[in-house]
Amino acid sequence: KKKKKKKKTTTLSGSSASAAAKTLYDFESNTKSSSVETNNNEGAMPLPKREGDAFNAALIEYENRRFKEALTSIEKILKKFPNHGETLCMKGLVVRHHVEPMKKKKDWKNTEEERRMRAHDLVSRGVKNHVGSHVCWHVYGLLHKADRNYKEASKCYSQALKIDPGNWLVWRDLAQARLMSREMNEYVDARKKMFELKMGQPGSSDRANQIVIGLYASEKWEECLEMLNEFEKYEKLDVNRRNGELLAKKMDVPEPSYEDKFQESEMLLLKAAVLEKTEKLDECIELLENEKKNIVDDVARLSQLCRLKIAKGDLTGAKDIAEKSLINRIPDNEKFHELMHESMQLKESKFVSLVDPPMKRNEEDVARLKTLYDALQTKHAKSSVCKRYPLQIVNDSNEFESLLAKYIQKPLRKGVPSLFADISSLYGGIHDEEKSIGKVLKAAAESLKKSGKFPNAPEAEVKPKETYRYALNMLAMHHAKIGNFDEALKCIDEAIDTKDENNDEREKVLEFHLNKSRFLKRAGDLEGAYEESEIARNMDLADRYINSISVKRAFQCGKFREAERLATLFTRDAENYKTNLFDMQCNWYAYEAGHSHEKFEKNIGRALKYYREIRTHCEQVIEDQIDFHRYCVNVKRTLRSFLDTMKMCDNIY
Repeated sequence: KKKKKKKKTTTLSGSSASAAAKTLYDFESNTKSSSVETNNNEGAMPLPKREGDAFNAALIEYENRRFKEALTSIEKILKKFPNHGETLCMKGLVVRHHVEPMKKKKDWKNTEEERRMRAHDLVSRGVKNHVGSHVCWHVYGLLHKADRNYKEASKCYSQALKIDPGNWLVWRDLAQARLMSREMNEYVDARKKMFELKMGQPGSSDRANQIVIGLYASEKWEECLEMLNEFEKYEKLDVNRRNGELLAKKMDVPEPSYEDKFQESEMLLLKAAVLEKTEKLDECIELLENEKKNIVDDVARLSQLCRLKIAKGDLTGAKDIAEKSLINRIPDNEKFHELMHESMQLKESKFVSLVDPPMKRNEEDVARLKTLYDALQTKHAKSSVCKRYPLQIVNDSNEFESLLAKYIQKPLRKGVPSLFADISSLYGGIHDEEKSIGKVLKAAAESLKKSGKFPNAPEAEVKPKETYRYALNMLAMHHAKIGNFDEALKCIDEAIDTKDENNDEREKVLEFHLNKSRFLKRAGDLEGAYEESEIARNMDLADRYINSISVKRAFQCGKFREAERLATLFTRDAENYKTNLFDMQCNWYAYEAGHSHEKFEKNIGRALKYYREIRTHCEQVIEDQIDFHRYCVNVKRTLRSFLDTMKMCDNIY
């Protein structure tokens, strides 16, 4: 009678809990509900010692990613207890991650989608059989996490915490799921609970940092500042505890290493950033000046100090920092020049950018900036940025042409390939593209051809033919920039056919053929573009970049088999080159291959396969935030870098 009564009560509780579970999740429709109802007591019963040890062994094997051994241990338990809830859930989790070797080429049972469906079926049956187990709900959350369904995973973790509110591991997984779904308020609540569960224990400072990340991302600056103060308190306790343990073992306390100083520096800079956000500028300036010796990244400290002085109105102090401390250190850093411009209080704009086209400026600002850069060019004669800024500043076209003609001479002598990319931002501004920029480039090429020297130059060039070829290359890129491809091809062909200085054979230059390939591609001659890229590739077979250009051109003209052959030249395994390219997250290859199959072969299925790879790579980058989060917070304490990574992930995907 007692057994019958007990069986009846457990069946009722199981059915009611099962109904509650159905309100939270849509289980698989083909689940055998009859077997669950009849064997519900078996699903919730504790395992005997022998089977319990096997279950613990399976957990260890799963953590070590030995899925085959874990599956073997689980199958032994299920032979005796086929409806045991926690074991069924564990089997589903192992099945989700275990990839069995295919017996046939088309083994549909081993595909990822099939494994996902089997895993969800097993885990949903396990949850129904033992709905009151926090282990089942935890495993269900881990399964949703494997599917990157973080919102459903959060629901499962929350259900597990209703059953076991003090489970620290479940709280940790819940916090990660909240972070991945960007539910920052819930993330902060979860981290605060974890902080309370291990209050005063070793590692409290790291747990405080976790809360700081959530508060900073949710822009709760005052609370974030309070938590940073809590971090400093617990960090002192952790340091004293470690030193006490060393003294108890009669060991010397070591001096702080460079890594320790770097971690302290990062936390001070983060606190300064929070103070700046709360508009406590005086406290922030005081912190940066007083902690000068403890901040390792002096460039970041000076940059922020310069911004703060500008905000406070101390323009003289800001300009001294920008010019004497920052630009003197790295004169080619554009950000430092922009800070100096802000300290000058320009009338037309906050600062002059090298990325934007030149604009009409106030004559007073032009005079001030010209005086400044005349002095900087004298002081930093090798700095290209100090020479480049006047081209963005002047309003008069004649003066602009004179400066541009002087600016391009040295790079043309050396054959700098990036020269045109440097001056390409000058197009679209106040100076005419053809009458000003084109006039200067054409005059340089004609003068070098006739007299072997630049216009108005006192002496001839040491290698006039070589310099002339690079000038023709620049002129060709100019014509291509304004859409005149016939002239561009004429100039680049002349540059290729020009003879060398010392003998009659023409010197082959890679950049010329790559540029011609680019011009032909933009003009619509895809076959010709591929042939030119092959000429460049054969000049240097060890260059991966040029090989990649040739692969791209082959895809663009529909020669996908030739493109795949070329791609194998720089993969580790020529037979499994597709796997290697996928592992290297080569997005440009997947895009070009997909577009080629879609456009030329009309093979939509294969194109979708390649496009899917790009999405998989982006999802993998997003998922890697979890590992990067642990590394930044617990190991290096580079919280600023992690916050920048979160912004990057939110912006690109």
